[in-house]
Amino acid sequence: MWKWIAFYSDGTTLEQGPNQYEKIDRSRLAAFGIERDSILHYRLFLEEGQKLIYRHKGRIEIQPSTESQKQLPGYFMIGYQENIKGVNRQCITYIDEETGLIQTAGKFVAGSEPNFREEEKLDG
Repeated sequence: MWKWIAFYSDGTTLEQGPNQYEKIDRSRLAAFGIERDSILHYRLFLEEGQKLIYRHKGRIEIQPSTESQKQLPGYFMIGYQENIKGVNRQCITYIDEETGLIQTAGKFVAGSEPNFREEEKLDG
């Protein structure tokens, strides 16, 4: 099972749980990672002025005959945004939830998504 973990500058951590994302203290956030089955797979170190970007994009398969839904693996989007002399900069990393494949893009714009399955691409 995948989950995120926030690493603070004082050495403490906050792990994913119900309503925990909103509780991340961004003023003390030193790094943000993603682990699978208690093994850290990716960690992003944040510098002063960088703002965390995190999203999980899941997929849902709908059975046409019954309209039942099935949750399928998707991907995580982790990165940062910063403003340098009025210029917006981003760095985005995509982690495939099924394979663990890690891909990085300089910024998020439509069409910059990694080479995932067609149904996993972000909308617009």
